[in-house]
Amino acid sequence: MKQVFRRALERFSRERVITRRLPVDLGRAKIFVSPDASLQFWYPRWSAKNRDLMDMASKTVKPGNVVWDIGANVGLYSFAAAWAVGEQGAVYAIEPDVLLCDLLQKSSASLSSGYAKVKPICAAVSDCLDLAELHIANRGRCANFIGKGSTQHGGTRRVNLVPTLTLDWLAERLPAPDVIKIDVERMENRVLAGASNVLERHPRIVCECGSELSGEVTRIFKKFGYSLFDGDNSFAPVDHATWSTFAIATAASTSHETSMLSLPSVRR
Repeated sequence: MKQVFRRALERFSRERVITRRLPVDLGRAKIFVSPDASLQFWYPRWSAKNRDLMDMASKTVKPGNVVWDIGANVGLYSFAAAWAVGEQGAVYAIEPDVLLCDLLQKSSASLSSGYAKVKPICAAVSDCLDLAELHIANRGRCANFIGKGSTQHGGTRRVNLVPTLTLDWLAERLPAPDVIKIDVERMENRVLAGASNVLERHPRIVCECGSELSGEVTRIFKKFGYSLFDGDNSFAPVDHATWSTFAIATAASTSHETSMLSLPSVRR
């Protein structure tokens, strides 16, 4: 019965748009979201269920930073980062789903003073400049994917043709990132494979990584001199990429760069 209710709610939620506000400590900005992206947006305590993602932004960016959010969805990391970097910083939210990118644009336009503007880019990121098939997942847009799906996607609702860019291509056109967040549904290896020039500059990287790609993602990070930390385990050092990986240059891993990780999530 519970599954039947969930499926009905998923269908009811499709392409619906509602507004929510960020927590008080993140400036209370109004953002446009869709429960089609996550059913949690229907719940009164939606922000508590997504607090880890917003805290990750608060802990990994600094005032004035440039942040690239790859796979931005409705922008919870983007807008938390926009508060943390302040008006002197910049946030670029890269999202291939047209509906979600439109919500990012509306939310950015409604931001009050104190936030950096969030600038959406409607595209996917991969290892080459190309076109790709973006599958809009039956279960919800947080599970949209390019390539091979999994059971959590619940099948494909429809397929949209989208452009793919590389991080190195973006680096020739955008301000260099201080922080990159990557959440791309089993495409993280391809995103990193197209980022050699970017990785040589050692931006801090937040990367969701499934176990099947952990080895390949770890090899890329190690090749470019990164140390890895587990964001789901109090940022403990690890020797392989985890579901919630935080990567920083090895030379910085014993310096003040790691001091922010033990701090509570507060405004600068």
